[in-house]
Amino acid sequence: IALPGAETRMFDRFTDHAKLLLNLTRIEAQRLHHAHIGIEHLLRRLAALEGGIAVRMLRVHGIDGTRLRAAVEARVGPGPADSAVTQLPFTPELKRVLERSMAEASRLGHRYIGTEHFFLALLGHEEGLPAEVLRALGVEIEDARRAIEELLDSVGEEDDPASAPAPESIHAIGDRSSKSEEQSRAR
Repeated sequence: IALPGAETRMFDRFTDHAKLLLNLTRIEAQRLHHAHIGIEHLLRRLAALEGGIAVRMLRVHGIDGTRLRAAVEARVGPGPADSAVTQLPFTPELKRVLERSMAEASRLGHRYIGTEHFFLALLGHEEGLPAEVLRALGVEIEDARRAIEELLDSVGEEDDPASAPAPESIHAIGDRSSKSEEQSRAR
């Protein structure tokens, strides 16, 4: 994903997981035949990252990632099947979330920007799709923010995600979850 100017400097602070997540977000938008990459795609992919902060927070609230992904897809639906857009732009809303993720990382004193900062930034958008979907699933936004920050507090300095490469197993997430969702729809 190519980013101009200041966005490139921000991208340099992203962990391997965060970079991978943005790529999976693009793939998600293409899979849904959307002509843009938006917060709905980011939220769906965050909910699919096994071991990620978002998935752990959802579990604390008794929600599995599959349920959240289905709730998001039910709200946005697929685009026209004949859509052949290859260069998908970020929506202005997603750009603001990425910028807020940098602010969240700074607020927490982190040198890196990880998937947890993306999720906190999504939660900061209290009137948007992520908040609507989470509330519909019974999650209060402030409770979710607190749960994420508590999970982050439980991670020691030696566990700083900025120094850890993305595990190999994460590379197959996009393909595996897309196939299982397609199989579910076919039933």
